[in-house]
Amino acid sequence: MLAFKLRTVRQAPSSQGCYVLASAFHDVLYIGRAVNIQRRVIQHLGDKSKTNPENCPPPRILFYLEAYEHEKLEDEWLRIYEGKTGHLPPLNKNQASMPSL
Repeated sequence: MLAFKLRTVRQAPSSQGCYVLASAFHDVLYIGRAVNIQRRVIQHLGDKSKTNPENCPPPRILFYLEAYEHEKLEDEWLRIYEGKTGHLPPLNKNQASMPSL
């Protein structure tokens, strides 16, 4: 777990895996995957739709998990989230709902 700020995000690994951007209250706002977690999260820091969203609190915390099969892991995390809430995380707005198993 890291603060969602450039100085701390630089501590994230440059390996592949999945990550979650969360509010200060640990509400999941975005679930993503990357070949290079650090580089991808730094890109998010430059995206105002992620750092200052209109429809939810801003991300303050980064959780990540290094994983070889990061595509499958991201799909599973999204399915679990959608199964519990009935929708995708608010900042995953450009993704279609996950197919049922």
